Amino acid sequence: PYWLTLHHRQACPWIVVFRLVLGEPSGRLGVFARMLSSWLYGASQEGPAEPTIGEGHRGIRVLIDEQSLLVDVDALAEASGLFLQVQSTSAHECPLEDFPGGIESFRQIVDLLSGPSASRQSSTPLQVNEENVLNLFEAAWLLECPRVFDEVMDSPYMRSLSSRRAAELLEHLLPFTTVSVDSQPLQQEETACPETEAQAEEFMRIFLLETMMWQRTERAALELAAQLDTGDFVLGPRLATGSLRVCCELLRLHQRREEEVGFMSSALQPVSTMWKNLTDKPLRAKVSWDSHLFAMQCIRKRLPFDAGTDTLAAAGLVGEQEEDEEAKRDVSAELCAEIGDPVLLGLVELVGYIDINRAPPNWRALLIRTLLLSGQREKARGAFAEAFFVSPATRLLAWSGPSPVVPAAWLSDVAEHIEASRVLLRVLARYREMGGEELCNIVEHVLLANFLPFPHCIHVILASRLVDEIVGACFAAGQKAAIRPGCSNADEHKELERCPGHW
Repeated sequence: PYWLTLHHRQACPWIVVFRLVLGEPSGRLGVFARMLSSWLYGASQEGPAEPTIGEGHRGIRVLIDEQSLLVDVDALAEASGLFLQVQSTSAHECPLEDFPGGIESFRQIVDLLSGPSASRQSSTPLQVNEENVLNLFEAAWLLECPRVFDEVMDSPYMRSLSSRRAAELLEHLLPFTTVSVDSQPLQQEETACPETEAQAEEFMRIFLLETMMWQRTERAALELAAQLDTGDFVLGPRLATGSLRVCCELLRLHQRREEEVGFMSSALQPVSTMWKNLTDKPLRAKVSWDSHLFAMQCIRKRLPFDAGTDTLAAAGLVGEQEEDEEAKRDVSAELCAEIGDPVLLGLVELVGYIDINRAPPNWRALLIRTLLLSGQREKARGAFAEAFFVSPATRLLAWSGPSPVVPAAWLSDVAEHIEASRVLLRVLARYREMGGEELCNIVEHVLLANFLPFPHCIHVILASRLVDEIVGACFAAGQKAAIRPGCSNADEHKELERCPGHW
């Protein structure tokens, strides 16, 4: 009965008796009674109804903070990766502890996704405001629901953001782009090789939702970055937490902003920043990098763990200060030698924003390898010549390992350094593993043509026992060529080949 809705109020006894005796008021008496009740106690506030379950659909009860809500799992599975996976189980309950924003935030999303119609025009739009925007972002990631990202980004609140508030939301959203991209291969591997048509269909639905998820997340991050004023677009540790694709787009956008800004804008930027600090929230970023340091730190975050970073924590550096010191440090020689080509090949795009001449020694060796892998041989050769004298790791590229990274001909560009003679001697030590053409090219075009004029070549290379061995091996090869089968008389033999085939 209607009077029972007053159980939570401090109802006067005579109102309760009135409704017990007369039942539900009707007619003029009912209108008068409802007006009197509203005047005394306020309008009746009935709790929100639970979402309806579609015909033939399965309902499941979602538990959030000791509260529950019955939802249509089949309807939600069309837009949510989480409920798509729940749909394939026989569970009757789905616990979502610590759901962002609690039951009210979840109910708002359910009303959006399982409204009376599947079209966006007829569904209940999300009410996005200052208090719940972060909760909605986190809820969209937890539910794997790309549509929530679209609704939030299309809301009037997001279109009216100040530049400073957009910077805060961008910093909050960037880590989600990394999680979305990195988690995709694992989930694909878990659901690989579907055996039946139903499993194949389910796999494709999950794959489509996951793909849309990281696409929407990255697009939302870039839309926020586009709303930043030039003075608020600070490259630093807070923006280096995104995915590789987002980091490259941020660098590209920041570079374009720097090219477009004029002299007057640069001159007035400190005044503009001071005014914003007085009228708006101050920027949370305490460290500002240029494109060079930002790109190097983005690469470092994608390299294997470097034990040398423990020294920063031991020095008491934390947070942005620690990342700033880390961005300026060199990588260890051990890590430089262990990193494989596939890792470096995936970071080629970031190398374009790095000034190799500003990089520390071990970093230079990694960058030269990356340039070679991407086919930029001329740029890599120039970087090799610049880094050779200051970077031991770069010198190792010419002779270390079963197959040296850089060709021996590049040593001609640094022949004036005594270290070049020492490296060339190590290269020549592999003469028995070389083909005849390769050895002759090194001796004629590198050693004799470029190194011989320098005094250190005489003391380091020509006076070494290794050169004696090479000369003896050449004489032996010449004798074998002179008496090879088919030649009856060495004097009648034609001029010997430059590089005998049997060498």
